[in-house]
Amino acid sequence: MTSPEMDRLRAASNVLMLSTSLRSDADDLHRDLFGHQTLDSENVLLLTFGRADHLVEELRTEYDGEPNDISVIQIDETLQDSTSYPSDVTVRTVSPTDLTGVGMAVSDVIKRWSDDDAGIVVCFDSLTDFLQYADRSTMYRFLRVVTRRFDAVDGFAHFHMNPDAHDRQTIATLKSPFDAVVDASDESDVSVSTKY
Repeated sequence: MTSPEMDRLRAASNVLMLSTSLRSDADDLHRDLFGHQTLDSENVLLLTFGRADHLVEELRTEYDGEPNDISVIQIDETLQDSTSYPSDVTVRTVSPTDLTGVGMAVSDVIKRWSDDDAGIVVCFDSLTDFLQYADRSTMYRFLRVVTRRFDAVDGFAHFHMNPDAHDRQTIATLKSPFDAVVDASDESDVSVSTKY
């Protein structure tokens, strides 16, 4: 992503990243969204359907400074906790069918960090996976709640979504809670739109 595009995102609290998993530079876009923060002054929250071991390792090796603290909310139907994370990473497992539980887990992490001077950076991977368990209107209501929570603590959150997996109405509806959208669905172009 170019510097002017990144500059447009600096005022955003919540960003939706539309990109197919097959796009070759999707990882670069993800790194750009993380990398415009100085992570050694940030607490990082990862919400993921897969194991986030590689993301934790990436946070500790590929960015300016190691995060102050890392928490993982692992979304898993089996509710089986992963023991593969480093001991200093807090992990909580929540069922994907329990959006209220996911929201409470997010609130618990934010509350735990409330007395900390560090900022909050969030990666949510991915809304596409979540939409296998919740309908569009339920997901919209959930996003309105969690994006407001991140905004209230001056956090920066980005949410991944594969636009090829959803109809236009679903994408349009789920865009609305976000301050900005990074649309990388076109292989030849990346566009940034903001509400400000």
